[in-house]
Amino acid sequence: MWSRGLLIAGVAVAQLGACGGEVARGDASEGSGGTTATAAGSAESGQFGGTTATSAQPAAGGASHAGAAATSSSMSGGAGSSPVVDVGGGGGALPGSCWLTLPGATGEEPGGVIPVCCIPSAEQRERRDTLLQALDDYRAEAGLPGLQSDPAIQAAAQGYARHMDEHPFFDSTAPEDVVGTVWEAAALCGTHVTAANLAANLGGPLDVLRTWMEIPGTNQWLVDPDFVRVGLGTHGYHWCLLLD
Repeated sequence: MWSRGLLIAGVAVAQLGACGGEVARGDASEGSGGTTATAAGSAESGQFGGTTATSAQPAAGGASHAGAAATSSSMSGGAGSSPVVDVGGGGGALPGSCWLTLPGATGEEPGGVIPVCCIPSAEQRERRDTLLQALDDYRAEAGLPGLQSDPAIQAAAQGYARHMDEHPFFDSTAPEDVVGTVWEAAALCGTHVTAANLAANLGGPLDVLRTWMEIPGTNQWLVDPDFVRVGLGTHGYHWCLLLD
C-alpha cells in the first residue's frame, strides 16, 4: 500500500515507507502532450538492478499511425490442439518468431536486426494470458467490461517488449529512429494504440499487474472505460501493454 501521497510542482508522488525504497511518480509533460509515470525500487534484482514500470500516451499531434486497425479477437488453444498463433499481419509466422524486423539495430539485438511485430512463444503466451485474465478480473471489479485481444496490437506489444529486452533499453521511445516510438512501432504492425504501460524486472505476470495497479499513472489506463482493445508482450525482463 502507498503510505504517502504528495503533489509537488505538478508532479504527483506516491512513496512507500522508508524501508520499502520504491517511488512512483506521474509527470505531466508540458509541450509533449503526453504523460509518464515511473516506479523505481530495489525489490527485484535483474538486468537493471531494480524494478521499473512506466506509462505513456502519444503526444497530441504526433506521428500519424497509418494502417487499418486489425479486427478484435481472442485467441486460445485447447489441450492437444495445434498452437494458435497471434498472426496479426504475418500469417506464416511461428511462435517465438517475428514477421516484421528492420535493419539498423544499435544495441545487442541478434544479427543487428530490430524486432518489430512478433509472435510470443508458448511460455510467453501463457505469461501474457495470465496477466490479461487478471486484468479483466480487475476491470470487472470496477464494473468495466473485459478487453478484446487484438492480433496486430499483440504483435506490436510483443515486438516492443522483445526490442527493449534485446537492445536493452526501457522507454516509450526506441533508440533507433527507424522505429521511433512505441506508437510508430504499432503503426508498422498495421494498427493504432492510445496508451502504453511498460515494466521491467518486476517478477511474474501478477507482480507486474500489481505494480501497475498501485501506481496512479499506470493504473489509470487499466481501468479506462474507453479502451476496448489490448495487446500484451513479454520478453525476458520486459513487458509492454498497449491499449486502444
